[in-house]
Amino acid sequence: MLRRFLVFSLLCSTWTCCSAAVNQHYLRVIENVDEIQPALSDPGTDHVFIASGIYHLGARSIHMRSGSTLECASPFTTALIYEGSESAIVFDSVSHATLRNCQVVLTGKGPARAIMFRNTTADNKWNEIHHVFVQGVQQPRPISGQVGLLFESTTTRAMYWNLIEMLTAMNLDTGVKLSDAPGFLSNGANDNAFVAITVHHCRIGMEISRAATENKIFGLSGSASGFIGENTLLIIGDEQHSPANFNMIFGLVSDQGAQGQAWHVYKGVQNNYIQGTDQSGIGSLDEGTNTVIERIGGGTSSFSVPQLRVQKSLSNLSIKHMRIPLGCSTKPDVADTCTSRELRWPTPFTDSKYTLTCTLSDVTGQPHIVSTHQSAFGITVTIGNDLPKISTGTVQCVAVDDIK
Repeated sequence: MLRRFLVFSLLCSTWTCCSAAVNQHYLRVIENVDEIQPALSDPGTDHVFIASGIYHLGARSIHMRSGSTLECASPFTTALIYEGSESAIVFDSVSHATLRNCQVVLTGKGPARAIMFRNTTADNKWNEIHHVFVQGVQQPRPISGQVGLLFESTTTRAMYWNLIEMLTAMNLDTGVKLSDAPGFLSNGANDNAFVAITVHHCRIGMEISRAATENKIFGLSGSASGFIGENTLLIIGDEQHSPANFNMIFGLVSDQGAQGQAWHVYKGVQNNYIQGTDQSGIGSLDEGTNTVIERIGGGTSSFSVPQLRVQKSLSNLSIKHMRIPLGCSTKPDVADTCTSRELRWPTPFTDSKYTLTCTLSDVTGQPHIVSTHQSAFGITVTIGNDLPKISTGTVQCVAVDDIK
């Protein structure tokens, strides 16, 4: 029995020593900013851990290596300060690289990126970002051109299957941007997943433009309290009407303030889906083709059906839907009426010649619809009271553009 115990103890001690040697080779703990890039570039070190502290990168960029992990102690205790005009952390033509638990701060006075994804020489895919905080200097308006996370295609190589989760962007011109390089419009970020993205005090929260397609966003929330001037939480497309198609946003929550806008879908983009709430002061815009918008709560929902063919060719046939409280109540008298304010469509029709159908739901009392009046911009609804009770309700309407 004693011999068996000694053999078992020897085996355990040997395994522990070997294991410790392997882990030491695999994991390197960094406490000096000059050691970060050499450790990441070392093929024998797969995991670089940065201890709590403030690390001044100056104008130096950190370049990720395929298969490497850069992990900070906490985004609240470890800060990487970047003063340059390029990018603090670069994922360029790499795969299976991970950035975790870091805070990246831009302190320069000109355009810069906290994190950059590019595909200069090869595919850029299967990379991950977890629990990262990126920010610029706090001031009334962020510095023009500063971006928290930029996906910028420079070649026709792939930039897909990357995962970004729990990313917070603050005090930046643009929080997250999926695009391609200026002068290049052939390939964009494709089929990437974004989970729990929060943007605060940014002129643009998230922009998906210039051939960025089939990306999925699960949870995009933003606020711009204290921001001076107009701002938008989500932009799809651009002023040049570049394509940005088949992107899906599930769970958008906008609180952009009086000068804020929840979303702007530009012309030239197709088949995008947005689900969320709009608490903005400026009305959201949908100029895209076959955009499906589902508002949660109040407001209106809409989707456009281009070139639907029924017996004859139709051009830009549009179907719109709204579900919104009536906004007026009758007096508690039988036959008393009330008329709503103008209930506006998310985007106007070309004229008032469309077919309208409305019903009431969530009613108080016993109202019925007496009449409706429609314009290109919206409708008013008049209800009548059937009982000696105060009556009101929520109106649900579907409108189909007439064949022109």
